[in-house]
Amino acid sequence: MAKTVSISEKLQGRISDLESNVAALQQELEAAKQNLLNYNAHKQVIESILNLQTSNGPAKPKRKYTKRAKE
Repeated sequence: MAKTVSISEKLQGRISDLESNVAALQQELEAAKQNLLNYNAHKQVIESILNLQTSNGPAKPKRKYTKRAKE
């Protein structure tokens, strides 16, 4: 009987762990859905910003070093 109780307790513990994992994944899913809605609402702005960041703009001037006079 003791073995049956410990198995039952282990199963209850496992079930509660899985339920907490499901709750966390549901929250993550809701956040992902909200992010997708935000992206779709502001898609044009986001893509234009990304294009500006990745486009090749004017090159930065190289730093010119001068030789030091020998002492």
